[in-house]
Amino acid sequence: MHETSKDHIHNFMGLIRLEKNKSTIIADALNEGARLNKTIYNENVRKNRLILLHLIEVTLLLGKQELAFRGHDERSASSNQGNFCEVFNLLIKRNDELLLHYNKISNVFTGQFK
Repeated sequence: MHETSKDHIHNFMGLIRLEKNKSTIIADALNEGARLNKTIYNENVRKNRLILLHLIEVTLLLGKQELAFRGHDERSASSNQGNFCEVFNLLIKRNDELLLHYNKISNVFTGQFK
């Protein structure tokens, strides 16, 4: 009697529809995850390129002005870390977004820019 009731038939049809759409739901979730990962990756690439652009600009400026790149004492406690580090730090500190990104990826760089 229950199997022939209106509610049972309605729920059974809903279950069948859900099973047919299960693969679509999973595929949609995977596509959304892939899209989100791609967006995050592209944003990191954009920020890396901006940092690299600043590094190149500092290099070009010092080369054009025929200035030394390194200082005598480039340790982070030094008051004068050399032209390259000082100019790069000046540029990067002016952009909070890039400063946060640089601090996040600073273990990739071997030089001292802080």
